[in-house]
Amino acid sequence: MTGQPPSLATIESAVELRGVAKHYRDRQVLQSLDVTLQRGECLALLGHNGAGKTTLIKLICGLTQPSQGQILLHNKKLGEDKYWQRLIGYMPENAAFQGAMSGVEVLRFYARLKGCSRQHCDSLLEQVGLASAAKQRINTYSKGMRQRLLLAQALLGNPSVLLLDEPTSGLDPALRAEFYRLLQERLKAGVSVLIASHALAELEAKVDRVAILQSGVLLACATPDELRQQTDLPVRLTLSLSQQPEAREQVLTLCQGVELVNQNSNSQLEIVCHSSQKMALLRRFAQLDGVIEDIQIINPDLTQMYTHINELATKKEIQEQPQ
Repeated sequence: MTGQPPSLATIESAVELRGVAKHYRDRQVLQSLDVTLQRGECLALLGHNGAGKTTLIKLICGLTQPSQGQILLHNKKLGEDKYWQRLIGYMPENAAFQGAMSGVEVLRFYARLKGCSRQHCDSLLEQVGLASAAKQRINTYSKGMRQRLLLAQALLGNPSVLLLDEPTSGLDPALRAEFYRLLQERLKAGVSVLIASHALAELEAKVDRVAILQSGVLLACATPDELRQQTDLPVRLTLSLSQQPEAREQVLTLCQGVELVNQNSNSQLEIVCHSSQKMALLRRFAQLDGVIEDIQIINPDLTQMYTHINELATKKEIQEQPQ
C-alpha cells in the first residue's frame, strides 16, 4: 500500500456508529447502537462476557459487517477512504502467533502488510520493552510479552484510532503503568482510543467516557462524573473529630436525615449520604470551626456504578417479561 493518508487534524469525530445492529441468524448480538468516539478521546467499553464488546470492535475494524446501520470513520463511511485500514490499530485479546518466528519477524510481517518501515518496528519494540527479546522465538514469550507484542503491532503506522481488547491482560503493575504512559502520549497527539476491558478499577482515572453494554444494548455512555450523578449512589464521609468537649454531639446534630455508620468512636464518625446531599452536608460541617479536623470523601467507584446500572437493567427486563 503506497501513498499517505489525508490530514485528520480538523476532524473531531473519529468513529461514529449510527443505529448499528448485528445479528447472526436468530441471535441478536448488538441492538441499534448510537456511539461516537471523538478525536483524542479515550472511551472505555464495559460489559459482561458476551455483551457484544468484541463484536463492536470487529465491526469498526471491518472484520465483520453490520446487519443494519452505518459506521463512519473520520466522517466517511467505513471503507470509502482507500487508506482507512491504515487509520486503525487493533489489539485483539488473544492472537495465535507462529511460535517459531521471532518477535521482530512477526512485527516486520505486519509492517509489510501495513506499509511501514523496518526502522519503525525496531522503535516500537523498544517502546514496549521487547528490544532485548526481539530475536527470541515467540514460543519462549510469556503472556505479558505476547501482550506487548500485540500492542506494538497495533501501533504500527501511527494509526489515528486504537481499538484495544483487554490490552493489560497478563501485564504486571509496572508494565500496566508503562502501557498507560504510552497510551497517554498518543491521546495527547490526537489519537482516539477505545478500550474494552474488565479492569474497571484501573480504567476510571484514565478514560474520558464510559460506555456500558448489556446483551448488545447500550445502557449508558457518559463521563464517570456524569454516571455518579445519574446513579446517585451513596457517598461515604469519614470525619475525624477534635478532642473538644461535646464535639461528637455537635456533629451528630448536623447529621439529621443521613445514615450514620461506625458511630462508636468518639474521635471518628462515618456518614453515608447520596451525592445530592454531599455539598449541603459539607457546608454544614464548615460551620463547626475546630470541631472537625479532617474529612475523607469516598465517592462510588466505577465498579459500583457499573454493577448498579446492570442490576437496574436486569430488573427492568424481568418486569417487562410476559407473565
